[in-house]
Amino acid sequence: ETARGICSESDRPIIHLDALPARRVVLILSGMPSVRDRVVGDFEPALRARIEALGSHLAAVDYVPLESEDSERDLSQALVRHAESGAQLIVLAGETAIMDRHDIVPRAIERAQGEVTCFGAPVDPGNLLMVAYLGELPILGAPGCARSRKINVVDWVLPRLLAGDRLTRRDI
Repeated sequence: ETARGICSESDRPIIHLDALPARRVVLILSGMPSVRDRVVGDFEPALRARIEALGSHLAAVDYVPLESEDSERDLSQALVRHAESGAQLIVLAGETAIMDRHDIVPRAIERAQGEVTCFGAPVDPGNLLMVAYLGELPILGAPGCARSRKINVVDWVLPRLLAGDRLTRRDI
């Protein structure tokens, strides 16, 4: 009855839903050069399906080999290049998961002047999730479970990033 009274007194709706906007998503995969085809084949189909099911499109799939001391710089440059080309979300995944805050992926993000806002999620599989921002551009460090089509942490986080929510550790 209280809720009904509040609704009748307001000239605004209690709930408002906007359509999820179509976003330009870039997938950056990484690993040793010798496993490029396997990594792309493992991650790209499942992530493309998730992105397209939410009304966005995978604008580019890039591969950054992680084989030398220059790999951090190369990944950082790829992030900046895709940000400048109009990416609205970058998804990172690769041969190996992001193991901690000092791994190559978080370092590359910081080198590109980005900020890691969250590393780790209280779920399994998917506990190695990372969320970062390069200015206003969201970056999702997808854990290895993202290669599976089964529902996982990526399915919970991806819609919010596509909606434009700026996620923090508390959200995760």
